[in-house]
Amino acid sequence: ARDIVNTRSAAELSALFAERADEPYADEIASSIVEWRSNEQKRERKAPVGIRTTLELRYVVEECIAAVLAAEGVEPKERFPPKKFYAMWRAPTKRLPKRTKDKLIKKYAERKPRHVNHVMRVFQALRMEVNDELLHIQSFFDMGIAERCLEVG
Repeated sequence: ARDIVNTRSAAELSALFAERADEPYADEIASSIVEWRSNEQKRERKAPVGIRTTLELRYVVEECIAAVLAAEGVEPKERFPPKKFYAMWRAPTKRLPKRTKDKLIKKYAERKPRHVNHVMRVFQALRMEVNDELLHIQSFFDMGIAERCLEVG
């Protein structure tokens, strides 16, 4: 999943999210992921690694959806994103101490999800792509197993 998120173009990611998860904001999420990667390469990390964790991916998706909803005039219940979480990944010059970062990650993981459906759809699409689930379903029908297992009616 990490390779998919960090190597595919915005068009490929958008098609993946739209086809596999029916995500209505597929284009916006894909653009945010690609923008995050390109900004990540400009930062002072030793090597451009893109999105490294599921928590980081969730952050990117939530940040994108919050911006889209704000542009549409939908105000989130709680201000988003909190500045302290933003600093966790985008510290401009120095890395955060491990203890501080661990504390922020714990708080971030414990907070209430705001855009769960969009995040879940993105993870669903990635899971389906990684596991090649559509191919397995197609082979299930091609081998005739479905007719033997499922009753008519």
